[in-house]
Amino acid sequence: MTDYEFHLPVGEYYLQITSKHERLHQSLVRWYQFTRNPSDLKLGAIQIVMTEEDFSLYPVEPETKWEINRCQYSGRGCKGIIEDHDPAILWINPNVGFQYIELFFRVVTAIRIFSVGGVMLHAAGIVRDQLGYIFTGYSGAGKTTVCRLSEGCTVLNDDMLILSPTESGWQISATPFTNPTQVRPGSGIAPLHKILYLVQDKDHHLEDVPNSKAVAELMTHVPVMSQSPQHTSALVSRCVDIIRKTEVKELNFLPDKGFWDLL
Repeated sequence: MTDYEFHLPVGEYYLQITSKHERLHQSLVRWYQFTRNPSDLKLGAIQIVMTEEDFSLYPVEPETKWEINRCQYSGRGCKGIIEDHDPAILWINPNVGFQYIELFFRVVTAIRIFSVGGVMLHAAGIVRDQLGYIFTGYSGAGKTTVCRLSEGCTVLNDDMLILSPTESGWQISATPFTNPTQVRPGSGIAPLHKILYLVQDKDHHLEDVPNSKAVAELMTHVPVMSQSPQHTSALVSRCVDIIRKTEVKELNFLPDKGFWDLL
């Protein structure tokens, strides 16, 4: 059978995704058709294997479990394994939903980005005047709202970002992960300028955030890696470095674009 290969742009990198199933390959191409051509920096490889295994006892909500440096992924209709070496492998049956496949891509991205010194963060990223802003908070805090109110800016993603270290600080870049209710991801890279923790309020104002709280909050928004005891020390160190080099504020805001005047 023919091996079908798809390169999925992720920040400065790409994931190499291979399978022997033409329909799946075509679905990936259609779903990610908004993405631009990837760089020549390979982040990792994923092999997708079709199986008749049932997987019906797996949870509706996908789960990840760590065994030292091995991460196991399970969801309705699929299971996957990510280890230190490539490829990560995802077994799927014919009844799997596409969302479970993309969630596996997210897990692999989080692990591989961490292995090259970066962090994947559950947050919105916006570039304004060539500077990167991170807006984060729990579900419903207003990440997507902020993106929709940022006319004239570049929205990298309103849900998942990549942070990477540079000689002068940290930078943010886009991921392609999305769903129909979100703002369509963009592309690009920008130096990280500010981190804003979102709080919906009756007016626009900024409040200081103690460093200890800022680090703790940041860690809670790091998917996958925050669940691994083996990586806790390295994750804390990276979050401390990000907070030390970046201005952090709590942004209390109304659902209008007036918050940009404060920033």
